[in-house]
Amino acid sequence: MATEFRDEDAARSLERIRSDQRAVVEQVIVPTWYWWAVGALVVAIGAAADTRRPALVVPVALACGLSIAGLTVWMIVGRGRAQVSRELLGERGAVLMAGFLWLLLAVSFGIAFGLRAAGVAHPGLIGCGGCALGLVVGGPRLMRSLRRAMLAQRAGS
Repeated sequence: MATEFRDEDAARSLERIRSDQRAVVEQVIVPTWYWWAVGALVVAIGAAADTRRPALVVPVALACGLSIAGLTVWMIVGRGRAQVSRELLGERGAVLMAGFLWLLLAVSFGIAFGLRAAGVAHPGLIGCGGCALGLVVGGPRLMRSLRRAMLAQRAGS
């Protein structure tokens, strides 16, 4: 006995597939709270650096660095969520992510070292504050861009 498929059945099945694909994309997007947390930790490093007291700078930098690394590893593998495949993210997505982070670091270090050379008070805090602002504002925007790219990549597959 042959099974007949109607147009409505096919349309429902396609919509279910698209919905599942959208859900996978949403699961891999880094949440806004992550950008705020990393931004706060970066500011703590800058504030500690401005004290120029190694007994404070070293433990704060280590604690913040380990916290950022731990959060990042947890975001990548520990949430029990789907991971981004190369096909879904695409080269553009990887370049956007790496470029965003490298640009933030370069600008933040440039600001901090420039302010220090100019004798401005609290150059580390100001430079890291700029980095934190970039993370908090740019991180969610980057995620929206990556979401659009992944959904477009998914549609093209």
